Amino acid sequence: MSDHPNFAKLKKTQVGQLKPSVKEGYLVKKGADFHTWKKRWFVMKDQYIWYFPKNTGSAQPKGVIELDGNSSAVLVLDQKKPTIVIKSVHRTQEINADTVEDAKSWVDAINNHVKTLGPQTTPQSSSQPQTQIQQPVNSAPVQMSTESESASVPLPWAQVQQRIQAEEGHWDPAKIKEFMVTLGKVTCDQYLYAIMNMVLSNWQDDAIAAFWWDDFCDGDLEDLETVVAGLQGDSTVAVGSDGKNLPPNETVFVLGRDENGAKRLANIYQWVVKREEFNWSEVTRCVLSAIGNWGLKTSEPFFEVFVNEIVKNWSASEIAAFVSYIATYAKKNEDVAWENWPPHVVTFFKKMSADWDAEKKKSFLNIVTVMWDWPKESIQRLNNVLHDTE
Repeated sequence: MSDHPNFAKLKKTQVGQLKPSVKEGYLVKKGADFHTWKKRWFVMKDQYIWYFPKNTGSAQPKGVIELDGNSSAVLVLDQKKPTIVIKSVHRTQEINADTVEDAKSWVDAINNHVKTLGPQTTPQSSSQPQTQIQQPVNSAPVQMSTESESASVPLPWAQVQQRIQAEEGHWDPAKIKEFMVTLGKVTCDQYLYAIMNMVLSNWQDDAIAAFWWDDFCDGDLEDLETVVAGLQGDSTVAVGSDGKNLPPNETVFVLGRDENGAKRLANIYQWVVKREEFNWSEVTRCVLSAIGNWGLKTSEPFFEVFVNEIVKNWSASEIAAFVSYIATYAKKNEDVAWENWPPHVVTFFKKMSADWDAEKKKSFLNIVTVMWDWPKESIQRLNNVLHDTE
């Protein structure tokens, strides 16, 4: 939630009330406390850039970024994604865009807009290019300000491990937050998921789910995907929980990228879904988004276990619709389409249907025959797999 001092007076504003705006669109915002990235709908109007969980007329903001004539925006390109660094009234903000073009568009729009908000104390030279590109800026939110914050490099991972191991007693949420503050922003950015892997190692799945949901997420199921897994480090080499360097753009899963980690992750999603009563459409949207953003391959054992755990109590029609989206994802991102039946697809359907009765298998086949655009022979192969006749 926003740390803006006047947010309480602004939080009931709805997206629909900000039309027409100067600029709006989806961007990904870095959290102030733990530095996970959250997709938000941003709207710039008057002296604020508002950010909302969704682009719906009645959505209310999660926070605001206040601008004045001295505010500015620059583009940082040597990150994993193009980053917009905004110097606002209260602090420096980091926001990611999907493309360089989108990031440049926002930087230009912000820098043009602040000129209308009052005189600048330090006028910019008109000879400068409109979109300024800089090296990474280590912003320092108030919550993370420490003595080590001035360091431009993170602490060595071995030192972080020693500090974790030296702590005695149970790691509760308050202790974890305090520990991360003492580490500082740069170190937390570099090792966030590896740190979580260590401090949560003895927690039960429901306790992890409650902690992540209550302390990291703003009521949006999609926020969970950047809490449970993500890219460590902004522009430097990150390490996994074993201390080894990770290749570029390697997604780190707090609970591990193996079958046990997949099952635990599914338990956490199901815990949140049950408590918050999210509907099928919302769960489907968020799980599909997570699979894509994590860069999962459908041939991974992690994928097969995670998805089958998620859908195991769903109806035949819900599973059929969900798997159709998965097949489309695979067709777009992998070498062999599911309808051509690579070996991992056979395994997936066998495990998914292992506990189905005859009626559910029949219903599923009837639905996919109409819903999916698979060739007749591919549907017949599915029938054989479900009835274990091949």
